[in-house]
Amino acid sequence: MTRRIHRFRRPLLFAAGWILTALGAVGMILPLMPGTIDRRVKLVACGSMLISFAILTRTSAPPIALWTAGLCLLAAGLYVASRPEP
Repeated sequence: MTRRIHRFRRPLLFAAGWILTALGAVGMILPLMPGTIDRRVKLVACGSMLISFAILTRTSAPPIALWTAGLCLLAAGLYVASRPEP
């Protein structure tokens, strides 16, 4: 049973990654999906990025993946933090 679960885990994570990436791309274009509105939302967004990077460092990802993800998350965090608040 455990072997069967591990067999499907990687394709499911891969599919989830593409689906969430597509949602992010749609969210950049369409105004239907809310962006960062107030300071609390900014803190949640930046905190989520930090936690996701911390989780990534606990995996067996190669160093180039860590550097790439870290730089992308840092750039995204700086962008979110620099947006004006209402």
